[in-house]
Amino acid sequence: MEREVRAIVEEAQRQGWRLKVLRNGHPMLLAPDNTTKVVLPGTPSDHRSLPNGIALMRRAGFRWPPGRVE
Repeated sequence: MEREVRAIVEEAQRQGWRLKVLRNGHPMLLAPDNTTKVVLPGTPSDHRSLPNGIALMRRAGFRWPPGRVE
């Protein structure tokens, strides 16, 4: 897992998200309220996939970057 993705996964787990690593190696995060599933990229093949994943997570209550006040 890439360093930036690992940092996001660690922060998500700290905020109560659950991690499941899929068979293809991609991390899947499940929101604390069980309403949102987000599969993050394992590699940077598409430059928009990680920002799109973070956007989905933020809509479900994820705070990124850490310490950001909204």
